[in-house]
Amino acid sequence: MRSSYKIFRIFGIDVELHISFILIFIFTLSLISLYGLSKEEGPLSIISGVHYGSRVIALFVLLFGIVLMHELAHSLVAIRNKIDVKRIILTPIGGIANIDVPENPEVELKTSIIGPLSNYIVVIILLPLVIIMWPEYLIPSNLYRYVLINNVFGDIFSIPEVFLIIITLNLLLGSFNLIPAFPMDGGRVLRSVLALWTDYVDATVMAVRISQFLAIIMLLVGMLMSFVLVIISIFILITGSNELKIVKLRHAFQGVRVGSIANRNFSYVNKNLTAHEFLRMIATPTQAYYPVVDDGRVIGILRIEDLRGIKSDDLKRITVGKLISRRFDIIDAGKIASEVIPQLLSKEFVIVVDSGRMIGYIDPERILEMANFYNICRLK
Repeated sequence: MRSSYKIFRIFGIDVELHISFILIFIFTLSLISLYGLSKEEGPLSIISGVHYGSRVIALFVLLFGIVLMHELAHSLVAIRNKIDVKRIILTPIGGIANIDVPENPEVELKTSIIGPLSNYIVVIILLPLVIIMWPEYLIPSNLYRYVLINNVFGDIFSIPEVFLIIITLNLLLGSFNLIPAFPMDGGRVLRSVLALWTDYVDATVMAVRISQFLAIIMLLVGMLMSFVLVIISIFILITGSNELKIVKLRHAFQGVRVGSIANRNFSYVNKNLTAHEFLRMIATPTQAYYPVVDDGRVIGILRIEDLRGIKSDDLKRITVGKLISRRFDIIDAGKIASEVIPQLLSKEFVIVVDSGRMIGYIDPERILEMANFYNICRLK
């Protein structure tokens, strides 16, 4: 199942909606519409349900627009700096612009900070209007009612209420993304500022440590107050470690071609072999993964661990072709490894080809092994 779906294209960038956005929208729409149905009886209940449902749709359209604006700000600055932007994925708590920002602190700083700044610019424009024209809406005792209760459960949308919800969403999105922790914009801003005075890898290490420190504090607070904070803190801990791993691998593989890190000592397996015949053929496994072929074409991979637990009689009956995993990618041997690290890490098995012919493969163990090798070579 795909995690996101393309909805349109703007400025040459594919805009996709994450499945979480769709599911939360459907859940919220159903819940509030049912509430509306329960408010009235007979035919009026349908009108009430449609009324409340339409308010949810309007709020999600506002959220969609604000998140899209935030990510487009990142993307347009990246494009201006001649950086390729492949796609934007929108989620309920923010977006993900697929931007491969170079290790240039000034460019990363501009690209990262512009997202939250775009949110604050909207607030700076709209807040004075509300202060001047509808000051009563900013009374603290009224804010909760106008921003949340009226916007979901009220009778009609008023202009100041729309402005207030836009201001609130922009403040929340901008402030959340300025938290100095990966993967938020604030983590990249912090790293880029540190990288102005130190090595990029060292700056990443320091930024990740700060991210992890904040995540631990959020985790402790979340255990006492909010489960949402616990989820966010775990997310920060995982993504921070991944960011550091990617940066270290990029530095290890600078100038190294994919073909140079591929494991070229491998054996093929025909899809028509039974699992029993396969085990007899290899005797002692020398690979964790075996490419499975059909008429000379790789159609999947067989993992040795997938054979564990299969009964002896079944091993003689089941063919290798029925046990394969199709979670593999194909990459050209001539590409620079440091430029395709995310692609190398996205699948558990990557087939390396030269002129369309498989010359080797890369798995997570091979990546770490070769990264250590090139790091040692650079120390000499």
